[in-house]
Amino acid sequence: MSNPGGSKKFIVGGIVMTMCVAALLYGATMLMSLDFFDSVSQFQKKLDTYNGGAVRVRGIIEPGSVEHDKTTLDTEFVLKDDEASLPVYYKGILPANFEPGSDLVVQGKYHPERKVLVASQLMFKCPSKYESKRGEYGSE
Repeated sequence: MSNPGGSKKFIVGGIVMTMCVAALLYGATMLMSLDFFDSVSQFQKKLDTYNGGAVRVRGIIEPGSVEHDKTTLDTEFVLKDDEASLPVYYKGILPANFEPGSDLVVQGKYHPERKVLVASQLMFKCPSKYESKRGEYGSE
């Protein structure tokens, strides 16, 4: 005798597996669309081939370059490294550790006509003061 419920379980299982694979492929595609942590100078060398996708650029917030409007939450600043600088625009609440001289990764899209990186996210590298000391908490 055949089990009529068995084929339904097989079909449902196949659908679930297909959905999982599709979700993984979608996630991988999203990750591949980001250029992870290019320095400012590396990013500027790629401007000829920039296709308008999302990018991540790492640099230092240039002291004296920050202009922040507390009313509109508009912030403009310059991200720099040893070789180049890049104007950045961000609208939103600034992270508590946002300050000139900080090491920052900016995620967003570059607008070549305005020559500015419009940030959608600001991410700070965790400073060493937040890392545990060697041997602390039982680790060697």
